[in-house]
Amino acid sequence: MVTGIEKKYLVSMLRTSLLLLLAFLASCSSNNVWVNRHPAYPIGMAMGETAMPDLGDRWIVTQGSWFAEHLKLQPSQVYDTLGNAIREYFSEATSAYLPSVVSTPAPIYDSLPETESQKIDTRVYIRGRFPAQGQVIQIDNFSPPTLLLIHELTLGSDLVREKLYDFEKANLDSEGQTRKVKRITALVSWTLWDNYNQRPLVSGISEYSLPWEKVEGPDLRKKIHAILGGVAQQMACQIRGGCQ
Repeated sequence: MVTGIEKKYLVSMLRTSLLLLLAFLASCSSNNVWVNRHPAYPIGMAMGETAMPDLGDRWIVTQGSWFAEHLKLQPSQVYDTLGNAIREYFSEATSAYLPSVVSTPAPIYDSLPETESQKIDTRVYIRGRFPAQGQVIQIDNFSPPTLLLIHELTLGSDLVREKLYDFEKANLDSEGQTRKVKRITALVSWTLWDNYNQRPLVSGISEYSLPWEKVEGPDLRKKIHAILGGVAQQMACQIRGGCQ
C-alpha cells in the first residue's frame, strides 16, 4: 500500500520528469528553428570534400563607428581593415573545424543567380544565392561534391538571430537606440549545397557571442578572432548535427 509520503514523492518525481522532458523538447525545437536538414544528409553523415567560396563582401558590421573607436581606427578604415580580418579569421576557423572544407578565392558566389529566400523554419528564412538547377560548379576544372555557401556574416553588439531572421520578431529593436554594450556577437547564414544533385543538404543560421569587457586595439582583435572562431565552430556543429 502506498503511503501519503510515498505518493507525494511519486508525484514530485513525475513532475520533475515532465519538466525535464518539456525542457528537452523545447531545446530540440529551438535548435530546429535554425537548421534545416535534407533527408539525404542525416545526422552523423561524413562530410566529403567541400569548396567554400570566399566570403567577399558578404559581411556586415553594425555599429561601425563603435568598432572604429575601440580598434583605434579611422571610420574610413573599418571596411578594409576589419573586413580583411573578418574574412581571414572566419576562413581560418572554418578550415580548422571542418578539415574537409577548402576555401577558394574564386568569385563563384557572386556569379550565381539573383538572391532568393530559403525556408529554414515556419517563420525563419535566409536570403542567399544558389546554383541554378542543372548547374554543376567547377573550380579549376574540378567539380567538388559539395559547396559550403556563406550567405551573410554579421558582427555587432548584442545581436540575436530572431531580430534579423525571424519574420515575426524582426525590426523590434532599433539599431540607433543608445544602450550599453553587453556582448559582441557574430551571426552567419549558410548552406551546405549538393553540387551534383543541385539541392541544399543542410542550411542554418549560427550564432556566437562573448561578454563585452572594455578592451582596446589588439585585445579587441583577439576577442573578435575568438568570436568568429566560435561561430565557425557552431556552424560546424550544426552541419554535423552534434550540437547540444
